[in-house]
Amino acid sequence: KKMNVLEVNPALCSITELNRDDLVGVNGFTIARKYVSIQALNQLIPALKKISSGQSVSQFEIEYRGKTLALSTKIRSEAKSYVGIIRDISKEKEVQNALQISEEKFRFFAESTFEGIVVHSKGIVLDANGSFLEMTGYTHKEAIGKNLMDYVPKPSDRAKIMAKMLNIRSKPYHVTARKKDGSSFIVEIESKDLKYFDK
Repeated sequence: KKMNVLEVNPALCSITELNRDDLVGVNGFTIARKYVSIQALNQLIPALKKISSGQSVSQFEIEYRGKTLALSTKIRSEAKSYVGIIRDISKEKEVQNALQISEEKFRFFAESTFEGIVVHSKGIVLDANGSFLEMTGYTHKEAIGKNLMDYVPKPSDRAKIMAKMLNIRSKPYHVTARKKDGSSFIVEIESKDLKYFDK
């Protein structure tokens, strides 16, 4: 019968916390209205209507019993049926949210200080705060991907920085830096290793 569940695998039962008998032979709309929250239902019912009209559904997400589920469908034209794909992406969402919070915290503290902050990987700039950009005269777009050594005109200072990069944390030291307009200024540098997302 149209929109009735024909079969489910053990993984789906585990994800939904429902038994096979709760699902097989039951109409999809009935299952949704019985087990899904009102908020998730507002997303799920339009998707079920698309399926019932013969359309496939691109992946979308719903909240279900404290989990985040990703749902999509594939059409089996030869059998005139659909395969529903449900994945528990709760852990992925937690990681994404944690990264977003970390990025927002970093941005807040970085922009709240008068000191220039630059994050780099092996000397290549990954991020920089407003104070660093103001000091050097570069825009954020210009600074990203730039080699730190491009800011340092003296070979002796470059060698000093390279040596300090080998340390997990360095005490403050001074070098001569160069702005975008070619003028020079003295900077005090203090560095330490840190985990910056996946870098």
